[in-house]
Amino acid sequence: SNSYHFNMSSLHVCIVLLAVLVVYSYAATCFDLAADCDCKLGLCTNKMYTKLMTKMCNRSCGICTATGK
Repeated sequence: SNSYHFNMSSLHVCIVLLAVLVVYSYAATCFDLAADCDCKLGLCTNKMYTKLMTKMCNRSCGICTATGK
């Protein structure tokens, strides 16, 4: 019985750590490459610049968020 309880506790800890790691990894990939994205937000929805803005201003254009949501 104690062994089963220990195994379930270990499993819960592993699941929580995995969830934290996934959220942290996603947040770490969400950043702007360009320093002036805040000045160019209008280009996020401009069809001529969508690909460039998605690459350079991922966070500012709302493609992702630092919180992983």
